[in-house]
Amino acid sequence: PATSTYNWSVTGGTVNQSANGHTATINWAVAGVGQISIVETNQYGCISDTTHIAITIEALPSPDAGVDQTI
Repeated sequence: PATSTYNWSVTGGTVNQSANGHTATINWAVAGVGQISIVETNQYGCISDTTHIAITIEALPSPDAGVDQTI
């Protein structure tokens, strides 16, 4: 609900957007394994259990122009 706040924490990256919103953009530092954890606090002050999500972070692809590198 819109009256809830959300506390995001990330292992292996950084939260790039609002840390209190119900969505977040995360920038991952390097390939490997990361984790997202989130806790919701509702309008009455009730705190949810922490939800943990394991993330596999793939390496960015390397561009390859092939052997002909001139136009």
